[in-house]
Amino acid sequence: MSLLNSNFKESTGFFLFCISFLFLSCEKDKEKNNKSIDVQKKANLELAPKKDKSESAWVISGKYKVVEGLIVSGGGKKGPVKAGEKLSCFINIKGLIKNENLKADVKIVGPEGVYYKDSRTLLKGSSVKGSNGIVGLVLNTGSDWPTGMYSIQADISQTGKSGTIIAPFEVSSREYAGKGFQLREVIYPEKISSGRKFPVYILLGGVKKGQKVSVNLQIRRKGGSVLSTVAKDITVDKHRINMWKVFTLIAPEEASNYQMLVSIETEGKRIKTGEGIKVVSPGPIANVMILNPDANPGKIWYRQDEGMLSAMFFGKGSVVIDVGITGPDKGIYFIKKNTKREIHPNGTAISFPFTVPEFAPAGKYAVKLRMKMDSRFFEYEAVFNVGGRELKPASGYTVKKLQLGNNGIFITDKNPVLRVPGTIHASFVMEGMKANKLSKTVAGHTLDYFETSSECVFSVTKPLLEAPEYKSSAFQVKNTWYHSISPMRINTVFRIPRKLSGRYFLKLDCSDKNSIRSTQLQKQVVFR
Repeated sequence: MSLLNSNFKESTGFFLFCISFLFLSCEKDKEKNNKSIDVQKKANLELAPKKDKSESAWVISGKYKVVEGLIVSGGGKKGPVKAGEKLSCFINIKGLIKNENLKADVKIVGPEGVYYKDSRTLLKGSSVKGSNGIVGLVLNTGSDWPTGMYSIQADISQTGKSGTIIAPFEVSSREYAGKGFQLREVIYPEKISSGRKFPVYILLGGVKKGQKVSVNLQIRRKGGSVLSTVAKDITVDKHRINMWKVFTLIAPEEASNYQMLVSIETEGKRIKTGEGIKVVSPGPIANVMILNPDANPGKIWYRQDEGMLSAMFFGKGSVVIDVGITGPDKGIYFIKKNTKREIHPNGTAISFPFTVPEFAPAGKYAVKLRMKMDSRFFEYEAVFNVGGRELKPASGYTVKKLQLGNNGIFITDKNPVLRVPGTIHASFVMEGMKANKLSKTVAGHTLDYFETSSECVFSVTKPLLEAPEYKSSAFQVKNTWYHSISPMRINTVFRIPRKLSGRYFLKLDCSDKNSIRSTQLQKQVVFR
């Protein structure tokens, strides 16, 4: 699910739901055609950390050719991937054998060796229609991966044909003050259902291979007796800057406030801390947490971070789950209705994926879960924070950050080389739109919302000439907002039917339909 979705369908059911929420609550393949030692040495050198992160730093060897390549985080960001996020590697390969599976041994190598490896089929033979194809690798980084340069190595092969692709990328880990062994974070659900199991995540820092760590967790009445204890000894498998461990505890039967004492011992060093926990009467929704793609928690989220909203649901039979998210301005940022699931008395874990968009305002967000079981409704609310610099209001109506490409994946904000005749994929940011404030009365309540509307046209001209060589049809950019208006990213396509060759100017003209304002953006392109 996309966390902040500004396009909502206007329907009576939707508004009733809004009101109820607002007011109710790869190892190398063993090839027989032996590769030379020199080629392997070159590959190993390229796998070492390096500063050049551009696609031009990719190393290609063998009988295939990489036309284009791209590595982005799960949320679509280029540049450093946050430790714990998914990353996606897209490769446009030339030299494929038609109708034959493309297999790969994949591994990720980083500052301290191999962090991940597997074998997979990148393309099924039925998908290989010609000598060119686009393959995607979706991989998970770990929350404990240190900051530094990494490389994906994919050893690809078809019958009698093989090659190696080595692509560098950078991982950024959360920085912590101090060095040496530390207890860095203790994270658990905000509200814990009495008598039920709940997770406690502990983040240790500065551990070494072979180090033995004893962890002891106790739940106590405030200033009183011990109600439950969990103890576990851990032997560290490798040197780690950060290491997450999760423990399962059982909450007291009585709803009240308690203390959780955490004691860590290792190599003669002892760390103790106390945490207050809130135990509430049991309900059918429990342990709501915001987790990253490798199932570890986070307290602060940033724009384009990817994660999961996870919770335990208790009961028996079929239920319907609704999810809503409100932002710092109390506006409605996301609604997902009528998710049907089967749940069980001992608890069923259900997760909803989300991505924090690139224009999410910083501040506190409220996640509201509602479950319908038979004719009864149950609700639960949890909060999380989005960080980052404040988004300043636009100084005027403008379009910016235009990216272009012949393929929707491989678009660039540099001066691109585009093939025509053909389809051009475009992405740009629009801001400063004037909004019409509207409202509807539903169930006796007034709900305000905002509408923006623009019209845009692409045109192509030769330098020094006024008349365009090509002009696209006008396309509408409309949006309905139930929260404060933000910049928005527009993704569109247009087709140039004529053969053009050489350098041109591509212009994007937009007009705000709610005012008399207009704006223009111009970019140099090369057609071939």
